[in-house]
Amino acid sequence: MLERLLGERKAGVLAAWRERIAGTYPDETARRLLKGGDPFSNPVAGAISGGAEGMLEWVLAPGSGPAGAAAAVEDLVRIRAIQDFAPSEAVGFVFALKDVLRREMTDALNGGADVSEWLRIESRIDALALAAFDAYARCQDEVSNLRVEDFKRRFGISSRRTALVGVSSPGAANPSDGEREIP
Repeated sequence: MLERLLGERKAGVLAAWRERIAGTYPDETARRLLKGGDPFSNPVAGAISGGAEGMLEWVLAPGSGPAGAAAAVEDLVRIRAIQDFAPSEAVGFVFALKDVLRREMTDALNGGADVSEWLRIESRIDALALAAFDAYARCQDEVSNLRVEDFKRRFGISSRRTALVGVSSPGAANPSDGEREIP
């Protein structure tokens, strides 16, 4: 009964959840995110819209298991992983879905809805949160690796340049006279 009712109220749930997600950004950014628009001109708004819908679809029909949960959170978490969010803020939007559902489904929950059905829905949201945390950690690892590789690339280029022009780095020993160069 709850899953059917949730399916009927999907549009309202998505709108409220998108609002909550946008609310994690500064006010001006949140206003732009809620306007939506073209995913090419506003990719974060597109990721929020598509990601929230994909995650809610998975909560309603989790037939694809953990892999489906991971796929549902990937795009939105990838964007949030490179933004200035603490890990809890980056994935906390998933838990906001529980609050949105409680508000949207209050009448059904107060009307004697099957508690076991509600617990299954909440368990699916928890599975989404775990998948989001895994995706966040993976993305942060990728970002760190890219930064290290960029540093190596930059350092390698600067080392070759100095070797080509015969300039030693400050504080390095000069092999010709055995003395240390003064910076």
